[in-house]
Amino acid sequence: MLNHNMGNIIKDELAASYEQTVNQYVASINYKIDVYSTLMQNICSNNNIHDLLVNQECTDPDRGYDMTRKISKDINQLLGAQNISELKNMMIYSYNPNNPIYGFKISNIKQAQMESWFQLLDTDTFKKGYFFENKTQNTIKLSFVKPIIDTTAEKYGERLGIVKFDIDAAAFFSFKRNLSNNPNAYMYILDSNGNMLFNIDNMSLPNITSSNMKTILEQPYGTTHVEIDGEKAALIYKDINNYNWKALFVFNYGDIDRKVKAIRKMILYFTLVATLTLCLVSALFSKAFSKRIGVLIDKMKKIEMGDMKITSTIEGNDEIGILDSYFNKMVDKLNQLINTNYVQQLEKRDAELNALQLQINPHFLYNTLESINSIAAINNCHDICEITDRLGKMFRYSIDENYHEFTTLKNEIDHIENYMYIQNVRFGGRFEVFHSINDDIFNYKVLKFMLQPIIENSVIHGFEDSNLPGCIELSANLKEENLIITIKDDGKGMDRNQLEQLVKYINKDSNILKGYEKSIGIRNVNMRIKLAFGKEYGLTIKSQIDMGTQVTITLPAQRIKEANTYV
Repeated sequence: MLNHNMGNIIKDELAASYEQTVNQYVASINYKIDVYSTLMQNICSNNNIHDLLVNQECTDPDRGYDMTRKISKDINQLLGAQNISELKNMMIYSYNPNNPIYGFKISNIKQAQMESWFQLLDTDTFKKGYFFENKTQNTIKLSFVKPIIDTTAEKYGERLGIVKFDIDAAAFFSFKRNLSNNPNAYMYILDSNGNMLFNIDNMSLPNITSSNMKTILEQPYGTTHVEIDGEKAALIYKDINNYNWKALFVFNYGDIDRKVKAIRKMILYFTLVATLTLCLVSALFSKAFSKRIGVLIDKMKKIEMGDMKITSTIEGNDEIGILDSYFNKMVDKLNQLINTNYVQQLEKRDAELNALQLQINPHFLYNTLESINSIAAINNCHDICEITDRLGKMFRYSIDENYHEFTTLKNEIDHIENYMYIQNVRFGGRFEVFHSINDDIFNYKVLKFMLQPIIENSVIHGFEDSNLPGCIELSANLKEENLIITIKDDGKGMDRNQLEQLVKYINKDSNILKGYEKSIGIRNVNMRIKLAFGKEYGLTIKSQIDMGTQVTITLPAQRIKEANTYV
């Protein structure tokens, strides 16, 4: 079945190639015919030729000579522009016997009557526009003829003469067999009745059945497969314009059938060899593939049993190698997540413990402060009343909201104002704290006790060893989807080395294998923020000697609709 289909495919491809050859050949012949038709039309409509042929009497030989020379010049220009190699001769013959004109390319009808070809002229020849003439046994001449018509009003339509082109038929119908890739290709030119007009090899028309010949003559183009003298052949035919000619090509492909059979045997042999080779390669590949899959399955079973250590890798850039690489990365990531989650739980517990340490028995202290405040009020000690009131609000802030970790920025700012009032009482009013925060930002969510360690750090370290007044500025704004809080002081600042050590310390990750470090202050704040909101949030610090320190807190912008306020 495969061999049969292959043979048909080869024949179809050859037929298509032959049809392309025929189309190219017929297009070339049509082009040549168009060139000659245009030349003949230009000659027949030339004014100089028309005037010379219309002249009934030529009594002035000089004028006749001049006109003949001028006409010859015009004709040479027309023919020279086309550069036609197969054109052997061209003549114009005048029908006026009393107009004796002679020249290299123009003559009188009397001269034509003495030539053999003139006997072939008849009404049908003019109607067809051509005739063939055997000059010798091996030379055939094709002549195109066209009458020159009088265009004057008096004798419109009368014939003034004829123009005749003599062409080497072999050159005109030349056919290169190598173009068809088939040395057994033959070309015939037929007329409308199926008569052979020309064959370049002087061969007779092959034996074609009447039904096939009828199909060839009736159809403008087509292909027919026949047997000629026991050999398979393809008949490809196509019309040639203007003269009702038909180009018939006979392509014998008996040799091709024999070659196809040889190719079939060769393909069968190579198919058998290729199949055996493919089976061997498939078996080897399957064995190697199964072995690598087995390694990957063993690793998965070890992970399933709780062994998270990867001891082997599968080399290669194929699908198994890529799958193993991603599996190893997944296990590594899983180990990291397990360790990170354990560390985060420890750090969160430590942060909660530190927060609780800030709330040492706050209820007892708050009630005690209320008693002190009452006694101070009775004794008109207003400063003590204010201090205890502020300190009481700080304790109340620490115990309210069921020890929730979050509050509003407004509550946190109020807490800082209470804290700084007490610090100013202690340090004689040296510190000034002010903020520039839009009211719309006050209800955004922050961590409780987030600002106090930072402010306390400025008071203790920023203004250490200085008796000069200190200024602390708080600001907050929204940037994209983040809440940015800035605490800036004008204290003594830090040098580059101190700043790098501080930044490294507050961002240092704990390692459960080396022991869990505990800390308070701004590192605690930074840890709480990252645990609560994510690693992309937290503190950034800038500082310069004698220029102060700036701490920037980045939080997600999350609004709290209702919040308690402590004033």
